[in-house]
Amino acid sequence: MIKWLRAFRLTKKEFIILITMLSILKCILLYWVGEVLVTPHRMIGYLPDSRMYETIARNIISGHGFSSDMQEPFRPTMFKEPVYALFIALIYLIFGYFTNYIILFQMLLNPLIAILIYFIGIELFDERIARWASLLVCFTPVFGEISFFIQTEGFYLPLMLLFLYTMIKAFAKNRLPYYVFSGILLGICSLCRNIIVYSYALIIILIAAGYGQGLRFNISEGFKRRFTKALFFTASFLLVVLPWIVRNIKEFKSYQITNKGGESAWVQATMAENFSTEEFKAYFLYTISGHLAQKKFPHIIGSDFGDFEYRFQRDTPSDGLRAKGLKEGEIDLILAKEAARKIFRHPLKFIIFSTIKYLQIFKYFVPWSILFFDGNNKVLSGLVFPAVRFITGLPLGIFFSLITILGIYFSRERLVKYLPILVFIGYYHFILYFVAALPGGLQRFILPVVPLYYFFVSICIFRGCGYRLH
Repeated sequence: MIKWLRAFRLTKKEFIILITMLSILKCILLYWVGEVLVTPHRMIGYLPDSRMYETIARNIISGHGFSSDMQEPFRPTMFKEPVYALFIALIYLIFGYFTNYIILFQMLLNPLIAILIYFIGIELFDERIARWASLLVCFTPVFGEISFFIQTEGFYLPLMLLFLYTMIKAFAKNRLPYYVFSGILLGICSLCRNIIVYSYALIIILIAAGYGQGLRFNISEGFKRRFTKALFFTASFLLVVLPWIVRNIKEFKSYQITNKGGESAWVQATMAENFSTEEFKAYFLYTISGHLAQKKFPHIIGSDFGDFEYRFQRDTPSDGLRAKGLKEGEIDLILAKEAARKIFRHPLKFIIFSTIKYLQIFKYFVPWSILFFDGNNKVLSGLVFPAVRFITGLPLGIFFSLITILGIYFSRERLVKYLPILVFIGYYHFILYFVAALPGGLQRFILPVVPLYYFFVSICIFRGCGYRLH
């Protein structure tokens, strides 16, 4: 088989055409299977946040501003980041109010995930590792399925990988234009998914430490050069995000891109503080199998885990504080301080809760349930979907993560070269462990860095076959 793989020779142009075709074909097949054969009566494209994005887009087009209100007074909001809503508004403005146009554009963007992984792989690894990492992206269902929903992932993931590729080029070539472009892209990414915004600090630290030319630390690089790179990167980043932040300071007294920070911390701390021992058990079992958890703890989980999970979010004191005339930024700060007090009162419970919640990220191989789960079909909902989720959920996720760690270990002599993506992966995991509140969202929040694992999975596989990086 290895001999056949070695005979698999294509030019770069031919390979890019191949992964483009595979990505489009994957999207078409998944759409056909999920939407036509399995759940033809479902409305394509819609998840809980989808309607809000659509409403904001319609309000922008209608001249009502960035508002999620469906009727007057059309109050401005900072609950969602602006870039994805603007993307939807642009498509609606040009082509009309038809959801399938959004899905089509996201499917056309989908090949960029595999293509950018290929380009990043060439910069950091070698041609073989780059090709097989991009092929793994092509054959992972979830990277096609994200294109079918009015959710940020299908738009954000190619954008984030483009930023990372540009950032790596900036470090490798040590040229100021790359730092400018990467700063602009980080700003756009931050206004699409605010989870990435504080990675700005990590990049500044790498620049200050002399990381750069040739993807290594250059201790001899002068202070003036480091300062100039940091300045250009910072200025271009602020050029994008600052107008939105100024708007939020003026309207909501908040320096954040969205108002989720304090509320997320409050929800996570409150869940950890209030959980009983039995609820912790139910929660942990749900991580392994939601179906088993519902059977064993029906009085806790109920018919829908979302009810169990989101009830804490509904209990936030935001409405009461808002009734007192406080702005969103002031409310967010109050919730953040209260969250800190809860965490310090119950640090052990917070760590236990965060650990169980964190395990949810290892379910990212599971296809999105809306495609393969049909509550009206007892065979699908009672047998097929629970079995698929159990087999391809936590066990496969942990196994895959262990292979990734082995790949990192096998290439440990080159870790400095891989530092940008390793820092990025670590940053995402840190945010999801300590900051992100609702476990149901973690599986898709980790998706942006999962393609980066594929480099080290490929290294691990080929190392077992005696292959070494050039």
